[in-house]
Amino acid sequence: MTALAALAFPFAPVHQPEVGYSWTPADGTAVALPLMPYQPIELTGTVGCAAARAGGLLLSTVPPRPDPTALPLDGLRLVGTPAGVRVSSAGADLGTVPLPTGDCTVTLASDATATVVAVDGTPVLRQVGDVRPDVAGVFTDL
Repeated sequence: MTALAALAFPFAPVHQPEVGYSWTPADGTAVALPLMPYQPIELTGTVGCAAARAGGLLLSTVPPRPDPTALPLDGLRLVGTPAGVRVSSAGADLGTVPLPTGDCTVTLASDATATVVAVDGTPVLRQVGDVRPDVAGVFTDL
């Protein structure tokens, strides 16, 4: 019986859930979505340039003011500055993405091979290697 189970196990069906979160100004003032800490296989985030120009914390995957008694987490941070959007992930400062004039969208995509930041679909910042962030929630000052 054990041998049969060992042979059948690799063929067992696997279901991997895909989780997505989205909110707009019409959804109200939701500013936090706490989760259990994990490192995603892939993470994608999108921020409008108007929000980025307003400045402040656009997106963080770890609490902006973490509990000092908790284990430290190296999350993703997108911060709007006068120079553009400053990006850090997994403890690495990836740089600042300048914003063009007018309406635009900043998109970040991170997986085990690279983290790429694009403005209106054009890649402007690339970090090769695994700098996927820890995710304990979705936090913003917007």
